[in-house]
Amino acid sequence: GTVLVNPDRHAGALQAAAQGSDIAILDDGFQHWQLKRDLDIVLIDATDPFGGGHLLPHGWLREPPAALLRADLGIVTHCDLLEAPALESLRGRLKGYAPRASLFTACHAPLHLRRLFVKAPFDPPSALAGKKVLAACGIGNPASFFATLKRLGAVVERSISYPDHWRYGREDLDFLLQEAVKNNIAVDANEIDQLFTEQKNAVDQIIQLGGFTEQEVKESIKESLVVQKFLNDFVFSKIEASDQEISAFFEQIRKSCERIDFV
Repeated sequence: GTVLVNPDRHAGALQAAAQGSDIAILDDGFQHWQLKRDLDIVLIDATDPFGGGHLLPHGWLREPPAALLRADLGIVTHCDLLEAPALESLRGRLKGYAPRASLFTACHAPLHLRRLFVKAPFDPPSALAGKKVLAACGIGNPASFFATLKRLGAVVERSISYPDHWRYGREDLDFLLQEAVKNNIAVDANEIDQLFTEQKNAVDQIIQLGGFTEQEVKESIKESLVVQKFLNDFVFSKIEASDQEISAFFEQIRKSCERIDFV
């Protein structure tokens, strides 16, 4: 398939059609009214389902919860971080906002840990058990990331959250290294603990580090006598659900596609 990046979703869809695509799947497209959709799938974070209860800029919501009335399918993510009664209560509340939507549940399941700047085999998530970590992230709901680390057995000595899509710069590098030392998380090259961030930032932001080269990062760490691998690990994860829920989800999509003559 074709992957396009365009803030103008209508223009992007036209471009995809011109390149031969029959179906456009949008990320974060629920609120783009200028583009007519045939099927709306909404993901709801179980740990913060209503964005603090306020619209931007006071909360994270782009539309009021009543907008869920438009949703065809809903997936409650991070459901493993809620107790069963709280999850059932949330499902009931969501059904009130989206009575015609089919609701499904899923969780983020860590797959492995990957070392940056070092060619080494991936470590299993269990490698976190008992490790002291400084956790840093720039995502919409940092609490879920920190909770995942703790659930895997990591001892989160210090957690630092930046705004969503944060681009790490030199001052951030210095600050994180200082915090690691201050919290006795990593003290020298022979005592390597973990300094974590999440995949979303590591791929296209942290490796660049606001203009750093890989060598500059290594030299900075060497001089500070902290770990030789700055931000040396981050977590890969996948969204996981039961076989029954997965089958029901795709069956619902199949029925919706039949309704709109896609299949």
